[in-house]
Amino acid sequence: MMTTTYINRDNLRWARERWIDMRWRCLVKAKKGNYDNKKETYWQSVLEPELHEKYKDWEKGELIPTENQLEELAEKFNVALGYFLIKKKLSKIKSTVFWINTYNLRWARKRWVYEKWSYLTKEQQKKYDNEEENYWQSELKQKLHKIHKNYENWENKRSLPPTWKQLEGLAKKFHIGFGYLFIDRKLTEEDIKLPITDFRTYGNKIIRTPTPALLDVIRDARSKQRWYRDYKLGNGYRKFSGLAGFDKDLKEADDDLIANDIREFLDLDKKDDYLDSDKKIKNLIETVVIRDIMVMRNGCVGNNTRRPLNVEEFCGFALYDTHAPLIFINGALSKQAQIFTLAHELAHLQLRHSGLVDMIDVDTSISKENFSQEKRCNRIAGKVLLPDEIIRRDWELFSGGHDSHDYEEICKKIVNRYKISFQVVLIRAYLTGLIEKEDFNRSWKVTSNKKERTTSQKGGGDFWATLPYRLGGRPFINAAIDEFFENRMLYTDTRRLLGLDYEQLKSKKLEKMLSKI
Repeated sequence: MMTTTYINRDNLRWARERWIDMRWRCLVKAKKGNYDNKKETYWQSVLEPELHEKYKDWEKGELIPTENQLEELAEKFNVALGYFLIKKKLSKIKSTVFWINTYNLRWARKRWVYEKWSYLTKEQQKKYDNEEENYWQSELKQKLHKIHKNYENWENKRSLPPTWKQLEGLAKKFHIGFGYLFIDRKLTEEDIKLPITDFRTYGNKIIRTPTPALLDVIRDARSKQRWYRDYKLGNGYRKFSGLAGFDKDLKEADDDLIANDIREFLDLDKKDDYLDSDKKIKNLIETVVIRDIMVMRNGCVGNNTRRPLNVEEFCGFALYDTHAPLIFINGALSKQAQIFTLAHELAHLQLRHSGLVDMIDVDTSISKENFSQEKRCNRIAGKVLLPDEIIRRDWELFSGGHDSHDYEEICKKIVNRYKISFQVVLIRAYLTGLIEKEDFNRSWKVTSNKKERTTSQKGGGDFWATLPYRLGGRPFINAAIDEFFENRMLYTDTRRLLGLDYEQLKSKKLEKMLSKI
């Protein structure tokens, strides 16, 4: 992410004071006494010490925060990022017009249209003569025209700029950070970078530019993680220690040792082999969540099924943290691929990595450092799901104790038993010396990577049943609900975290779902 060159310190102070005032009103009288009944004393306690020290320098103008840091502040203060970038002081802001960078507005619109265009089938694209610009004109007339009749005039500077409220609507519609519309230089794809390490490979190449959908998913996950971390720190939770050796530096540790720790953490030796893939991934996720790791699994952006996630762009990511580690799994993957992704992300967390990952691959072109880390996590994940002693035992069992050239049939039987992908079994068989290199290469070429990625989701499923998987687990949801009903968190913050309106927050179905903890 780029570094900002200017912030409006008056608006930063205004947003902070407004946020504290709202939080202060939510505190009961008994709690206010803990801060000598002074809002300024309370303010000193609500930010982490490291962030608080930086904030004081930002408000004084002695340091300029990066955009990532500004995003975190905007999120905490519950205001748009653009508040910090405009040069005008905040007053009657909803009806005021502002200068905007129309080039960046056009650029954001084109990125949004490209994303929506990619969701259309070839038959749907033919309806617009296979032209994205024709599709955009159709969208403008059908969906944007009623709300933003002057859009083309704004983009071409033929009228006054939009008001603040209209700009908020455009930024939301185009899935772009509000502050980008105020930056006084032209944006390029180089400005849209992942906030976490990129480990992805597909077809021997790296996908360099993330889509708006992917960026929104990462921002949402980081937002939830930051809130949960603050919640745990504020309520005296200890550092995460659920995974053996998590508090040690395991960079030089043996892969087998790490794999055994993860396997023990998942209770894989106690799982029933006959479970189908869907039940197995759900059981594994629940095991991980109960043991204090947030796991989000979703095939779209939030609750918006019109913004599906692309399995060819990423499979998942890990966000390392000492108090609230988080794993995200692309729910559009096949269930077998989701199982491998979960094991792979646990390996990244165990090695203290945060990053975006792709499917298992044997030949990649990513940087040597990232490739070695990714290759190691692939190795560890394989050993987690199919340790050396187990694959050797089952290979002998399914081959009848004799040398068998029908290795593909044996692999399929192991796939059916453990509900993992054929690719994983094939690689594990090769690495343990059960098949020759020539056989491995021949089978690998004919194994369709795309088939391994195919979505196994049909329909959205039951909203309440899938809620804990989409939001990171019942403990996280329960913590947010408790904070809200105990008047320690604003409704707007609760809705942003959970995506639930007031009626849903009071729903019997939500209460029933949380009772399963």
